[in-house]
Amino acid sequence: ATLLERDYEIAEDLTACEVVDVEKIRAIIPHRYPFLLVDRAFSKPVQEGENEEIVGIKNITNSDPCIRTPSGEVMRSLPNWFLLEIAAQIGCVQPLAAEENKNKLGIYMGIDDAVFSAPVLPGDQLFIRVRNLLRRGPFGKSEAVITVNGNEVIKMSLRFAIMDPKQ
Repeated sequence: ATLLERDYEIAEDLTACEVVDVEKIRAIIPHRYPFLLVDRAFSKPVQEGENEEIVGIKNITNSDPCIRTPSGEVMRSLPNWFLLEIAAQIGCVQPLAAEENKNKLGIYMGIDDAVFSAPVLPGDQLFIRVRNLLRRGPFGKSEAVITVNGNEVIKMSLRFAIMDPKQ
Protein backbone atom coordinates (compact mmCIF):
# COMPACT_ATOMS: atom_id res chain seq x y z
CA ALA A 1 0.00 0.00 0.00
CA THR A 2 1.20 3.52 -0.71
CA LEU A 3 1.63 6.06 2.08
CA LEU A 4 -1.56 7.80 0.96
CA GLU A 5 -3.54 4.56 1.10
CA ARG A 6 -2.09 3.58 4.48
CA ASP A 7 -2.59 7.02 6.03
CA TYR A 8 -6.18 7.49 5.03
CA GLU A 9 -7.65 4.01 4.83
CA ILE A 10 -9.21 4.64 1.44
CA ALA A 11 -7.19 1.92 -0.26
CA GLU A 12 -10.42 0.20 -1.32
CA ASP A 13 -10.58 2.35 -4.45
CA LEU A 14 -8.27 5.35 -4.88
CA THR A 15 -8.88 5.11 -8.62
CA ALA A 16 -12.44 6.30 -7.98
CA CYS A 17 -11.16 9.50 -6.36
CA GLU A 18 -11.13 12.63 -8.48
CA VAL A 19 -7.67 14.17 -8.59
CA VAL A 20 -7.95 17.91 -7.98
CA ASP A 21 -4.73 19.61 -9.08
CA VAL A 22 -3.66 23.09 -8.03
CA GLU A 23 -5.24 24.74 -11.09
CA LYS A 24 -8.64 23.20 -10.29
CA ILE A 25 -8.20 24.20 -6.65
CA ARG A 26 -7.49 27.79 -7.72
CA ALA A 27 -10.73 27.75 -9.72
CA ILE A 28 -12.69 26.59 -6.65
CA ILE A 29 -11.28 28.59 -3.73
CA PRO A 30 -10.26 32.27 -3.88
CA HIS A 31 -6.81 31.90 -2.30
CA ARG A 32 -3.70 32.78 -4.33
CA TYR A 33 0.04 32.50 -3.76
CA PRO A 34 1.45 32.86 -1.16
CA PHE A 35 -1.77 32.08 0.75
CA LEU A 36 -2.87 29.08 -1.32
CA LEU A 37 -1.69 26.27 0.95
CA VAL A 38 -2.91 23.24 -1.01
CA ASP A 39 -0.82 21.37 -3.60
CA ARG A 40 -3.23 18.59 -4.61
CA ALA A 41 -6.39 16.91 -3.40
CA PHE A 42 -8.20 13.62 -3.93
CA SER A 43 -11.96 13.99 -3.72
CA LYS A 44 -13.69 10.80 -2.64
CA PRO A 45 -17.03 10.18 -4.39
CA VAL A 46 -19.95 10.59 -2.00
CA GLN A 47 -22.33 7.65 -1.74
CA GLU A 48 -25.85 7.91 -0.34
CA GLY A 49 -25.67 8.35 3.44
CA GLU A 50 -21.92 9.05 3.48
CA ASN A 51 -20.16 12.22 4.53
CA GLU A 52 -18.06 14.24 2.10
CA GLU A 53 -14.40 13.34 2.42
CA ILE A 54 -11.32 14.81 0.79
CA VAL A 55 -7.63 14.02 1.13
CA GLY A 56 -5.08 16.74 0.43
CA ILE A 57 -1.34 16.99 0.01
CA LYS A 58 0.89 19.89 1.02
CA ASN A 59 4.67 19.81 0.61
CA ILE A 60 6.57 21.99 3.09
CA THR A 61 9.81 23.52 1.77
CA ASN A 62 12.40 26.00 3.02
CA SER A 63 11.19 28.45 0.38
CA ASP A 64 7.59 28.54 1.68
CA PRO A 65 6.80 32.07 2.89
CA CYS A 66 4.97 30.55 5.87
CA ILE A 67 8.21 29.06 7.21
CA ARG A 68 10.23 32.28 7.05
CA THR A 69 10.38 35.15 9.51
CA PRO A 70 9.91 38.75 8.28
CA SER A 71 13.72 39.06 8.21
CA GLY A 72 13.96 36.01 5.91
CA GLU A 73 15.28 33.48 8.42
CA VAL A 74 13.96 29.92 8.14
CA MET A 75 12.01 28.84 11.24
CA ARG A 76 12.67 25.42 12.70
CA SER A 77 9.05 24.31 12.24
CA LEU A 78 5.82 25.42 10.61
CA PRO A 79 3.65 27.57 12.92
CA ASN A 80 0.71 25.52 14.23
CA TRP A 81 -1.87 28.04 13.04
CA PHE A 82 -0.78 27.33 9.43
CA LEU A 83 -1.83 23.70 9.92
CA LEU A 84 -5.30 24.93 10.87
CA GLU A 85 -5.48 27.05 7.70
CA ILE A 86 -4.22 24.20 5.50
CA ALA A 87 -6.96 21.90 6.83
CA ALA A 88 -9.59 24.61 6.34
CA GLN A 89 -8.53 25.20 2.72
CA ILE A 90 -8.59 21.47 1.92
CA GLY A 91 -11.98 21.20 3.62
CA CYS A 92 -13.44 23.96 1.40
CA VAL A 93 -12.52 22.33 -1.91
CA GLN A 94 -15.24 19.66 -2.06
CA PRO A 95 -18.25 21.70 -0.84
CA LEU A 96 -17.32 24.73 -2.98
CA ALA A 97 -16.94 22.52 -6.07
CA ALA A 98 -20.64 21.58 -5.85
CA GLU A 99 -22.82 23.29 -8.46
CA GLU A 100 -25.10 24.88 -5.83
CA ASN A 101 -22.07 26.51 -4.17
CA LYS A 102 -20.37 27.99 -7.25
CA ASN A 103 -19.16 31.55 -6.58
CA LYS A 104 -19.69 31.15 -2.82
CA LEU A 105 -17.05 31.38 -0.11
CA GLY A 106 -16.07 28.96 2.62
CA ILE A 107 -15.86 30.88 5.89
CA TYR A 108 -13.78 29.48 8.74
CA MET A 109 -16.01 29.87 11.84
CA GLY A 110 -13.99 28.18 14.57
CA ILE A 111 -11.77 25.37 15.82
CA ASP A 112 -12.73 22.81 18.45
CA ASP A 113 -10.54 20.22 20.14
CA ALA A 114 -7.30 20.85 18.21
CA VAL A 115 -4.52 18.56 19.41
CA PHE A 116 -1.00 19.15 18.06
CA SER A 117 1.17 16.03 18.37
CA ALA A 118 4.41 16.81 16.54
CA PRO A 119 6.16 19.67 14.73
CA VAL A 120 6.05 20.03 10.94
CA LEU A 121 9.46 20.66 9.40
CA PRO A 122 10.75 21.78 6.00
CA GLY A 123 10.89 18.69 3.78
CA ASP A 124 7.75 17.14 5.29
CA GLN A 125 4.87 16.07 3.08
CA LEU A 126 1.53 16.58 4.79
CA PHE A 127 -1.44 14.32 4.14
CA ILE A 128 -4.64 16.03 5.20
CA ARG A 129 -7.96 14.19 5.55
CA VAL A 130 -11.07 16.26 6.07
CA ARG A 131 -14.49 14.69 6.56
CA ASN A 132 -17.57 16.92 6.61
CA LEU A 133 -19.74 15.55 9.38
CA LEU A 134 -22.71 17.86 9.57
CA ARG A 135 -24.44 20.43 7.36
CA ARG A 136 -27.39 22.57 8.43
CA GLY A 137 -28.20 25.27 5.93
CA PRO A 138 -25.01 27.20 5.23
CA PHE A 139 -23.28 25.94 8.41
CA GLY A 140 -21.27 22.78 8.92
CA LYS A 141 -18.78 20.89 11.02
CA SER A 142 -15.78 18.86 9.88
CA GLU A 143 -13.07 16.74 11.40
CA ALA A 144 -9.51 16.91 10.12
CA VAL A 145 -6.38 14.84 10.65
CA ILE A 146 -2.95 15.76 9.30
CA THR A 147 -0.19 13.17 9.16
CA VAL A 148 3.48 13.11 8.16
CA ASN A 149 5.05 9.73 7.32
CA GLY A 150 2.01 8.01 8.81
CA ASN A 151 2.32 9.88 12.13
CA GLU A 152 -0.47 12.18 13.27
CA VAL A 153 0.65 15.79 13.75
CA ILE A 154 -2.76 17.37 14.38
CA LYS A 155 -6.34 16.28 14.89
CA MET A 156 -9.16 18.80 15.14
CA SER A 157 -12.77 19.68 14.53
CA LEU A 158 -13.64 22.84 12.67
CA ARG A 159 -16.81 24.80 12.04
CA PHE A 160 -17.51 26.53 8.74
CA ALA A 161 -20.14 28.33 6.71
CA ILE A 162 -20.72 28.40 2.95
CA MET A 163 -21.83 31.94 2.16
CA ASP A 164 -22.65 34.16 -0.79
CA PRO A 165 -19.95 36.88 -0.80
CA LYS A 166 -22.64 39.54 -1.34
CA GLN A 167 -24.24 38.77 2.05
